[in-house]
Amino acid sequence: MKLYLWLILQWTRRHNLRDDRMPSTYANTINSPLVKGAKAKLYKIIISDRVIRGYRNAFNIDVSKYFSGIDRIAVYECDATSYRFYFPFELAGAEELYTHLEKFDWNYKTEKWEYSAALKQLMPGSRVLDVGCGRGAFVSIVTRSGFDCFGLELNTSAIRSAQLSGLNVSAEPLRSHSSAAVEAYDAVCSFQVLEHIVYVADFLNDCVRALRPGGLLILGVPNNDAFLKYDDEAVLNMPPHHMGLWARKSLCALPTFFPLHLKSILIEPLSEVDWYTAVMERHYLGDWKLMHSAYYRLRLSNLVRRYVRSQAHGIPGHTILAVYEKHMS
Repeated sequence: MKLYLWLILQWTRRHNLRDDRMPSTYANTINSPLVKGAKAKLYKIIISDRVIRGYRNAFNIDVSKYFSGIDRIAVYECDATSYRFYFPFELAGAEELYTHLEKFDWNYKTEKWEYSAALKQLMPGSRVLDVGCGRGAFVSIVTRSGFDCFGLELNTSAIRSAQLSGLNVSAEPLRSHSSAAVEAYDAVCSFQVLEHIVYVADFLNDCVRALRPGGLLILGVPNNDAFLKYDDEAVLNMPPHHMGLWARKSLCALPTFFPLHLKSILIEPLSEVDWYTAVMERHYLGDWKLMHSAYYRLRLSNLVRRYVRSQAHGIPGHTILAVYEKHMS
């Protein structure tokens, strides 16, 4: 059965190759926002209208103002790190976008795989900073576990919610906080934030500045090595929501350019079985109506979902977690 399904998927993949690349007015190379002096090469082009329609259809959000005068957006890849990012940078979302997204219950989950994984990395007595803490879910978990934890957040409604819960959360920008709290923390954590940042080198330097020598930097980001890379309909992985596409290779490259040692890379096991299966079906079946008809008439979708569910523990899921140690002075 496994071989039969694999053969179907491979056949349709070979006969349904699609390429978003097309001529554009974007430069072939630009400066990388991650590594000073490094170049980034043009990787692909995405039609803006496609993204605008995606936000409207999926979330009833009008993001057209971000694309005023921009009919195409570019994805570049940093030569030094393989980090991919969207351009132009002015596409990054404003606070009102996140206010719109707050109404969806998946946006501020109180329990996440990366929270539990990060908590296991903390040494007893650690002082922890959570950058982009949202409503303070991880701050709450860490505080209840006996650690001293402080959170930074820019979304005013999320800050208000965290403070009403009695959590130590502030609207202070990371730059000013890290300048005043140099080497003040044993661990700096940031979950599902780095992919929103345009000038990632500045963000990472600010995080490192706040860490004591030997302290931990823990970063959780969407895993673009996993099924996300096949999801052409995942507009939340595009501007104005996401501005960067992180993967294992780019995360592993950071110690070359920052005073860090990579301790571990952790991959979330698949939890979104229906999402994963739908993405893979769209990717491999493509626009072939005959294959779609046969696939669903034979109830192969149900079989695939059951198989994926049984193997989910071994399939890479949504999030990748990188744990670094700051160099000793």
